[in-house]
Amino acid sequence: MSTILRIDSIAQVHEMIGHGKPRHPLITLFEPAKTNFDPGSLIDVPIVSSLYSISLKNGHECVVRYGRQSYDFQEGSLIFLAPEQRIVPLGPGDDAHGSWNGWVLLFDPELLRGSALGESIRRYSFFGYDSHEALHISEEERHKVTGIAETIREEYEKNLDDFSAELI
Repeated sequence: MSTILRIDSIAQVHEMIGHGKPRHPLITLFEPAKTNFDPGSLIDVPIVSSLYSISLKNGHECVVRYGRQSYDFQEGSLIFLAPEQRIVPLGPGDDAHGSWNGWVLLFDPELLRGSALGESIRRYSFFGYDSHEALHISEEERHKVTGIAETIREEYEKNLDDFSAELI
């Protein structure tokens, strides 16, 4: 059995992927294809994170064990993970030479503390193991959700103020 990789902060993720200091301590958005990180180093390594994760996959290269099943995340899939869920990357899918052409939005539960979203996020079933499939989206939906993710990045990269957390 492999040692479990524990991820506890945005700063830890930035260090793993070769990014500098995060612009915001509780949220980050990055494109895995534009990092110095080799995802092959995590094959068969159980990963548990204290962060929420929303990922857009535009390629066929990711197979993970999530809960008791394995999933081959295909083109145009959104993957949602809640804190403390365990995943195990099993290896490349159909395109062994592909790169992850998409993005990952990670955020600490602390970002949501005291907000309406913080109170309701547990009701979103797609953040749980009971969701047995990634959320497949159309090309138009992919553009929309990517635009929203980019707007979030623009907000947290600006000078933070009293309204930043609510806007994000």
